[in-house]
Formats: sequence, structure tokens, C-alpha cells
Amino acid sequence: MLSGIKVLELAGLGPVTMCGLLLKDYGASVSRILNPNAPFVDHLLSPGKPVVALDLKNSSDRRTLLDLCKSADVLLDPYRPMCLDRLGFPPEVLHKANKRLILTRISGYGQPQENEEIDYYLRPGHDINYLAESGLLWLFTGETSGRPVPPANIIADIAGGAFPAAIGILLALYEREKTGVGKIVDVGIADGVSYMSTYFLASCQVSDQKASNTPFSLMHWSTLAHQCSSFVDGGAPFYRTYETKDKKYVAVGALEPQFYANLLKALGLTERYAPQLDRAAWPRIAAILAGIFASETRHYWCQETDLVRCACLSPVYSPAEAIERRPRHLYRHLNFSLSPLVGATRDEGAFTIRIPRPCPLLSNFPTD
Repeated sequence: MLSGIKVLELAGLGPVTMCGLLLKDYGASVSRILNPNAPFVDHLLSPGKPVVALDLKNSSDRRTLLDLCKSADVLLDPYRPMCLDRLGFPPEVLHKANKRLILTRISGYGQPQENEEIDYYLRPGHDINYLAESGLLWLFTGETSGRPVPPANIIADIAGGAFPAAIGILLALYEREKTGVGKIVDVGIADGVSYMSTYFLASCQVSDQKASNTPFSLMHWSTLAHQCSSFVDGGAPFYRTYETKDKKYVAVGALEPQFYANLLKALGLTERYAPQLDRAAWPRIAAILAGIFASETRHYWCQETDLVRCACLSPVYSPAEAIERRPRHLYRHLNFSLSPLVGATRDEGAFTIRIPRPCPLLSNFPTD
């Protein structure tokens, strides 16, 4: 179906890699741009993708990437906002090289729009953080007093990131057939997760609102939770939830070594005492962290700048809280947006597509 479409995938984790796999499986030619000096590369979702080794901190390699973009249809950007711009590839440069290029940016919270608070968008995060802020993570426990346990199948990255990106690319390709011009596809995973939860949050509004504050079992999740033993299923002390003093929860997603080091530093610990990759030490480390987080409220921990901005810490919101704060949390009120590739030009009419919006609150009047 996508035969003849050339995709350049800047190597990253989860959502970008899965998006590239989706496009490849439907016929696109997907080449992976890989930093040969990267400390860790995940190849699990990259079968059949040829690799081009480029270090984008090297000027010669940056010129090579720009040359590749001249004949490409899609560029997949896995970096946090403005990172690709700082490397020398802002939208206007890419558009000058190839006006038909579709720049697809997948990040935790999307790209900041003009006059918006940029710190919100620059926060690091992982699947557990996006689920926590959406209200979905609250559901993954079978006991009223039990802590939420993240699902191991990386829901947010895939359903909130990779799939919206793939849909956005298809829409941009369709639009390009009419205009001859590429677009920016801006995907915020946190927005995508909230959009994915539309049915459940709408159900909470239809039923008793108070019930949406009570966790309930999904697929006997409380039983499965006892089997936690891996990096992403709640078994690792640096990727799990912790109860706070006010009987609420925070989620920690400090997978990468630098984020784990930031977590320990902010809490007054050292890795010598809490080695990240020593599985035998995980229960002891988790107990230490649990004691620390239980000493203060959720609000207190979420006001700690070093934890939120540098160690992947997020509040775990109940569905009721997620519903209440939805207009504030979803800055853009969508899970992906398409805009003209020329960054300085934004047409809010027919040329800019914003799709889709989350389910609105229930009303007695169809226009509300």
C-alpha cells in the first residue's frame, strides 16, 4: 500500500521505532539513522530496516542526513522538543531541502506552541508517566489499598504515540497529493493516551462520578502484579509507583542511567548503595524509596523540580482527577496536529488540520 514511500527513522525507543515498523509492514521503505556511538540501541522492532550510521553531532554526517532528506517522504523525529532544531534541522531548513517532506515528531508532551510554557513540554517521561497523568494507570490494581502496577505491553508508547503518528502520516500523505507540500505531524504521547481513554472517562461521567476514584481489577491485575520481575512491569524500583503520605501515588519512570542517577541524587541516595542493574537489590531499593516517598504528600513530590524535570516522576491521577484537569492537561486538546512544514507559517483554516479532540463532557445541549 505504501510502496514507493521513503521513510527516514532517527533511531529512538518505543513509539518511533514502532511507527517505522508499521509503515514498513505496509510497504514503505524505512531506513534507520543510527548513531554508531549510542550506548544502547533497541533493535527488537527493526527487522528489515537498513541502517545508516550517522553521528548528528558531526557536521559531515549532518550534511549526509540533509542530502537523504532531499529524496525522502517522511522523517521520524524521536527527540524532545527543539533537539532536532539545535542539531541544525529546524522545519524551515528541512522544507528548503524538500518541500514535500513530512516531518513527524513524536515526544512525550508534544511541541510547544507560541506563548506556551515550554517547561511542560521538555519534561522527560516514559510509558508509566503518561499513563499516570492520563488516569489510566490508576485502574491497574485489584485492591483498594494496592499500588497501581504498570502494564508490560507499553500501552502509551504504542497506542498513544506510534499509532497516532502513523495515522497522521497517512493524512499528511493524502493532503500532499492535493497541495504538493509536506506537513509537520506533531504527536504528544500524553495527549494520545488521554484520547485513548475517552471511552472510559466518558463512562465515568455517565456512571457515579465517585466510582471513578475507586480502583478496580483489570484482568485480575492484582494477581499478575505479584509476578512483577522485569524493567517495565513494576518489578524494577526505578519504574513503578509509590504511595505518598496522603495515600495517593507517584510514578517513577527513571529507566535510563542518567535519570536513575538524578532520582537518587534528588532523594539523597547514591548508586553505590542502590545499584540500578542489581536485580537482587531491587526489593531493598524499592523499600527504601517507598519509605522516602511515604514521608511527604504527592503534591510535595510533584513540586520537586529536580524529580519532575530530570528523573521522570509524575503524579498518578485517578480518573476523576484526570477528568477534572483535562482542559488544563491537554494544552492542545488533541493527540496529534498537522501544520505546514514551514515553521513560521501557521494557517488555522483548512490548511491546518487538528484531529482528533477528546470526548467532550456530557451536556443536555448538542452545541455545548
